[in-house]
Amino acid sequence: MKDITMKDITKYNLLGDMPDDELNYIPDPANRAIEYFFDETEFVVIRGSYDNNYLCWISRTKIEDIEANDAIIHGIASGQTDKVISKFSDYEHTGVSLKMLYSMYSRAFSLAKGPELTAEIIKNDHDAIKKKCEEFAAVPDNMDYLETAKNILAVRTDNPIDDYWNAYWLIKELKEKDFLYCSLDGKIRDDYRLLRHYCAELYGGYTSRVR
Repeated sequence: MKDITMKDITKYNLLGDMPDDELNYIPDPANRAIEYFFDETEFVVIRGSYDNNYLCWISRTKIEDIEANDAIIHGIASGQTDKVISKFSDYEHTGVSLKMLYSMYSRAFSLAKGPELTAEIIKNDHDAIKKKCEEFAAVPDNMDYLETAKNILAVRTDNPIDDYWNAYWLIKELKEKDFLYCSLDGKIRDDYRLLRHYCAELYGGYTSRVR
């Protein structure tokens, strides 16, 4: 296999042309993490972070590009990336916005104990997700399930705490179906994103009252 260096893959970092943000503190190395994101396409977004506030990497590559993706993962895990960008900076011009990432299937790995992620793991997960999406779309009753879920989650009373807890079972159930972010059926994708939006609204209403 060709040895791909960090120099070779720097071009993949969509944050590369952005000026570094100033750190307000020194991030704890124990909080470093790497995440990957899928949607309905054959691409993977890989994001490297110092912690919940600062990023060092965002790339979007083909899932089948095992060599490049392994090199990216290794570069992030070994600390070879030196960009410092606030997680909340405006990097929408890269084609990968924070809002977009919130509407994608994702998995995260801590780098505190070394890399546990490989490009092959990403590919295998994507294959499994595609199969789950196909199986879900093949069952007509699942369309009714999504419609019923929308009706339940759309209910609002003057008590947002009760609204949240009355729907909690469904919120928890829907969270386990995040593979639907990757469905090739646009209606299913849109319905699922709307449902997760409702879930976030209910949680937001709940937390605003209990604080």
